[in-house]
Amino acid sequence: MKSFLSDFTGAFADGAILFPLLAALSLKGGFSATALLFTAGLAYLAAGIWFRVPMAIQPLKSIAIAAISIGAGLGEIRASGALLGLVCLGLTCFDVNRLGQRVPRSLIHGLQAALGVLLILQGAKFDSSFLALLLVAIMVGLPALVRFPVLGVVATLGLAWTVVNGALHPQLAQPTTALPHHEAFRPAIVAALVFPQIALTLGNSVVGTEDVARRYFGERASRVTIRALLTSIGLGNLVSAAIGGLPYCHGSGGVTAHVRGGARHWRANAIIGGFLLALAAAQALGGHVRLEFPAMLIAALLASTGVFHIGLAKPTWDSLPGKLELAVMALTAAFTRNMLLVLAVGVAYEMLQVALFRSRLKTKAEALS
Repeated sequence: MKSFLSDFTGAFADGAILFPLLAALSLKGGFSATALLFTAGLAYLAAGIWFRVPMAIQPLKSIAIAAISIGAGLGEIRASGALLGLVCLGLTCFDVNRLGQRVPRSLIHGLQAALGVLLILQGAKFDSSFLALLLVAIMVGLPALVRFPVLGVVATLGLAWTVVNGALHPQLAQPTTALPHHEAFRPAIVAALVFPQIALTLGNSVVGTEDVARRYFGERASRVTIRALLTSIGLGNLVSAAIGGLPYCHGSGGVTAHVRGGARHWRANAIIGGFLLALAAAQALGGHVRLEFPAMLIAALLASTGVFHIGLAKPTWDSLPGKLELAVMALTAAFTRNMLLVLAVGVAYEMLQVALFRSRLKTKAEALS
């Protein structure tokens, strides 16, 4: 029972990212709420069965946020998800597992730290009050003293309040003022949505997720390989795009949230997957369920997950070059809010390190000769 309750709280710990974006895509992205909830639930179930460890399902954040802000059409968003799926499947034709092993761990840790910074900053945009900061301190500090999944419990209670509040006030489910959507298909918009997402998906949702899963679950995460993650994201997005569902990926931050929330078994995926499918059924039957977390709760959940995510970079932080790399990538994330630039800066730093190392070897060789 204790194990089940832990998985139950951990199942909803990533809701601060998933549910707001589901609501935004439904209200302003032109998507069917039923299709979004159904495909998200199905993806959670499939990921749990496939990977056999708690695995996050998250909207393609770069595509979703950019699409909403520029008023992209439904067809353009679906095409972006399908194109990303094709890219992921195309990469599986290569020896991606071996290539992934050659990616420096320090670069992965830099991406994880940068994503943590973005989560904290995004949380501050929702609410930076003293109460929100206090809640973050409790969710981050208390688990270090007692083995209790505070983040998962808080997220689950917040979700329960949200569902009850939505049921008691069904008028909240009515769409608000939406951004204009264009009927014409604009390739330039699709390109602007897809290319930053490709970098974020490969860095965080694939290589980063494999690294995090192995660190949390060891041999239990043997199914979480780069090839398997690419295949999952590729097939899932092609199916989802065909039926107008959620464009999604996995995510190292989402896995961190689930684990820190208490999830240890893939039944956490079954719990949240079943919940989303039940919401989809309620929506299809006219329930008009809308999930709207309180701003303070969203802020605290995002910031807490960000802090835990930054903690994953500790192995690289233990060396001076590692400290510099993490600082540079984190500052890039803070000032640009662009993970593509963060990746570029990280790659440039790694290349500089290699060049300096080769220069020192050459100098030593010349001195010996």
